[in-house]
Amino acid sequence: MNIKSIKAIAFDAVGTLIYPTPAVTESYYLFGKKHGSLLGRNEVKRRFKEANIIQKRIDVENEFLTSEKREMERWRGIVTHVFDDVENFEECFNELHEYFSVPESWPMYSGAKELLEYLNEEGIRMIVASNFDYRLENIVKKTDIGKMCETILVSSKLGYRKPNSEFFISICNELEMSKENILYVGDDLENDYQGARAIGMPAALLDKNNDGENVFESLEALSEEIKTAYN
Repeated sequence: MNIKSIKAIAFDAVGTLIYPTPAVTESYYLFGKKHGSLLGRNEVKRRFKEANIIQKRIDVENEFLTSEKREMERWRGIVTHVFDDVENFEECFNELHEYFSVPESWPMYSGAKELLEYLNEEGIRMIVASNFDYRLENIVKKTDIGKMCETILVSSKLGYRKPNSEFFISICNELEMSKENILYVGDDLENDYQGARAIGMPAALLDKNNDGENVFESLEALSEEIKTAYN
């Protein structure tokens, strides 16, 4: 990856710049308990993982096409699979949906603000491009991320989820820039790294458990690589 050829960076959101607090499955457990569920934490985690596998299978069958309607169906499908013993499912579902729509539920990772500020000073264009729904725009716009990134692309509005190549082509179209000059940064090997590389877009993977070419353990590590290239 020739960092000096990079003129713009597209960031994934969840797991890259922001993270849920408490963890998603912990939030599920707490809201479920509030609404009468007797499921333990481990069972909630097991069902949540199983539910995501089911939804991934549906995405593959649909070639990763999506929409706001599909994303709501995904959300509902996951919550339905996890909880079959809450007293009022709709109330539980709506509260979970609302909880994950506010910026306070999504703090920024260590090093995110500093990296964005450095890139901004260097004149590197930045956008957020993520598998999410309409809620992400409100979340990001009320953070320092929204102040420094030009725009926010979400799969539900683009019509494609990563790793569909059209998602990454949409990034090029939005920036009106060649794919070779855009770096995609994410934390998922298949969706982010391989998805971007499939169309010839440079990519950086954030993964503290692995190493390799263009793999970084944190945003701070990526930042150091970028600063070294420009200094």
